[in-house]
Amino acid sequence: MVFRSEHPLNNNLMEQLLNENEGTTLDFKKEQYPFVRATKEQKSELLKDIIIFANAWRRTDCYILIGVEEVKGGRSLVHGIKIHLDDAKLQQFVNSKTNRPVTFSYEAFPFEGKQVGVIYIPLQNRPIFLTKDYGNLKKDIVYIRRGSSTDSADPDEISKMSKTETIQEYPSTNLKLQLANIHLRKNLGTSIKLTSNVLEPLDESEVPLAGKQQKSFMMLLSTDINENYYKEMVPYVSIMSIVNPIGFVIKNISANVAIDVRVAASGKTSDNLIIFDESQMPEKPVFQRDYLLIHHPISTLKINRDVFMDIHEDAWSFEVSFGKIQPRDTKWSEDVLYIGAMEPFQLNMTASIFADNLPEPLKVPLSIQIKTEKRLMTFDDLKQK
Repeated sequence: MVFRSEHPLNNNLMEQLLNENEGTTLDFKKEQYPFVRATKEQKSELLKDIIIFANAWRRTDCYILIGVEEVKGGRSLVHGIKIHLDDAKLQQFVNSKTNRPVTFSYEAFPFEGKQVGVIYIPLQNRPIFLTKDYGNLKKDIVYIRRGSSTDSADPDEISKMSKTETIQEYPSTNLKLQLANIHLRKNLGTSIKLTSNVLEPLDESEVPLAGKQQKSFMMLLSTDINENYYKEMVPYVSIMSIVNPIGFVIKNISANVAIDVRVAASGKTSDNLIIFDESQMPEKPVFQRDYLLIHHPISTLKINRDVFMDIHEDAWSFEVSFGKIQPRDTKWSEDVLYIGAMEPFQLNMTASIFADNLPEPLKVPLSIQIKTEKRLMTFDDLKQK
């Protein structure tokens, strides 16, 4: 159970921290911690610093600022870093080795034209220690921060840690989830109605060829018209007319930071229901192929997606990752789910909201009523898409 600061890091707080000295709530690191392809001994330094701050005797949140060089008695120097740590991998690394979950976060913070890595550690229940030896660290030792140095807690201190009550405050029911049109930034609520246009495909004999090969001036550029473009568009238009893009929006209406927020839901597959994420979209046919693009391709593959869909033989599930949500902030999913049906369909599901500092998942019922409109596909449908 943890206490979340009501004052997340901003430029004013960063300026204040730069003018403070290292202690039980602040540490400066000029260079980034070794992590990827680092040895256990190197990674244990990062692990130790997070644990000692979590165990430290303090009344406020603490920060480790990476890319900053301490200047005692003056304003510390911001050098910046080029490589950031992955918060999710760091969370897994730390919390797989401790006796209880450690609440912290890693964030990339732009300041004065440079990138600063920020590890934020709020007040939380203690003591925290390793369950197995790792690198230079020993199991069952309660490492602690004293001033700007590292020490181990004595039995009396450990006993006091266990008895000390931390302030208990959670985002809890103050996280509000809704379905959304992410392009219009419009909340749709938790119960919506969709229309699926079910088009009877054109007969192949009714679909003309698109054209012939054309070459540009002095053959420096050459464009190849895809003669089967309209034929290939028939199945594409059929599926994309049925589905509707649906995103998600979540608002933290509390005064507390919500960390690593995820939304998940699942259901049973149906012959009528069509549901997939952006990575599973059918590939849109190309009308013409520019030879320069063939030889010098520009990748349009989106790597950093935040909506993930799994479809199994008799069930589907999806997860939306929102990351950290600041107090009073609203976050929209960058990606969408595509949802539709071949026949009228009522999709009811219960979404679970997870966060590192929620005592248990929040449950939000979502309802999507899908009606269908059927008609013949026209050649205009192929051209408009």
